[in-house]
Amino acid sequence: MTAASVRAKTAAPTLIGIQALRFVAAMLVVVMHGSQMAAERLGAEGSRHDYWVFGAFGVHIFFVISGVVMALSTRDWRPGPGVIQRFMVRRVIRILPMYWLATTLKLASVLAVPAAALHTDLSFGHLSLSYLLVPHQDSFGEPFPLLGVGWTLSYEFFFYFVFAALVALGLPLISTSFALFFLMNVADQVFDLRDQLTFFRLFSPLLFEFSAGLIVARLLLSGWRLPAPLALGAAVLGFYGAYNWVIGPLGFWHNLQNSVWAFLVVIGVTSLEPLIGRHIPRWLRLLGDASFALYLFHPFVMAGGALFVKLGARTPATALIAASLLSVLLSVAIYKFVEQPMTEWLRRRVEPRRPPSAPAPDGGHARAETGRAPADTPRASGDAPKPGSRPA
Repeated sequence: MTAASVRAKTAAPTLIGIQALRFVAAMLVVVMHGSQMAAERLGAEGSRHDYWVFGAFGVHIFFVISGVVMALSTRDWRPGPGVIQRFMVRRVIRILPMYWLATTLKLASVLAVPAAALHTDLSFGHLSLSYLLVPHQDSFGEPFPLLGVGWTLSYEFFFYFVFAALVALGLPLISTSFALFFLMNVADQVFDLRDQLTFFRLFSPLLFEFSAGLIVARLLLSGWRLPAPLALGAAVLGFYGAYNWVIGPLGFWHNLQNSVWAFLVVIGVTSLEPLIGRHIPRWLRLLGDASFALYLFHPFVMAGGALFVKLGARTPATALIAASLLSVLLSVAIYKFVEQPMTEWLRRRVEPRRPPSAPAPDGGHARAETGRAPADTPRASGDAPKPGSRPA
């Protein structure tokens, strides 16, 4: 067997279906926040359970996808002392500039129009910890940064540090991360850590979702996929299970169940790639690319919910639809004219030209080429408070 054939055999698959799933996950969060906007700002009647709480499932999907992307994008890296720095530089460039931009816009909007933002703490401590993505409680007792949706990025970066350390040390990614996250959750359950310090909210079953993504990546690199009927069934079961379990008391088992449902959705969609990938239109791929911008910036549109009523929206539902569509259009513009050029500019000036190499998930090396989308556009997107619960 030639080197070229070995390379082709181990090549990481293109995952166009994941691009579409990113957009679906982001829209779940957008619509949930829109339902909260309708209740808080437009006078819709109801309690928390009358919000479209199912939208929080988008966060769980994002976390599993993140594990997949991190494993595929570093499959050629080898252990070494420079791995953590190189990996974290890539993640910082990819995530923090856009997050800081959105956070600064939130701060400016609150200072300019205080009535446009609810649940806002402007103390120096809260602002500083928000920019640094350090979990903490604001003056209202809420464990959210200034930009409410940013709480998920705290989980993302915690996983990034763990992942980079495992790669640098050459440890098996799947078994070691699962063991570490299991011990963290046991410690929290035994000692009630999160009740003592907000930082320990990171000790959550939501971390298992990143490890679940590593499992998906390992299966993909090995060439294994579910047969099409089972793959479709897994994806449908994942959404069905999440829809029926997401409403109820939040807690350890609730989040652990949603981790399983999210894993089923992602393994189902990735297994269906040979059937659906070539049929996914370019516009849907673009929306997948813009999903991070959509996730970060949709709260600004939702905060102006009352404006849609003044412009002619007759009902809260009409305002929700209008706000969601505008959020999508705005996110595409931000991606094309801000996120993409800024990220490319930073990469050219900051990233090392030649990355190190490292093991494939939980095993030997898998040298391959990967498609641009899964390797270069991971989306952020956590036992945290109500997943994705505060829109702005």
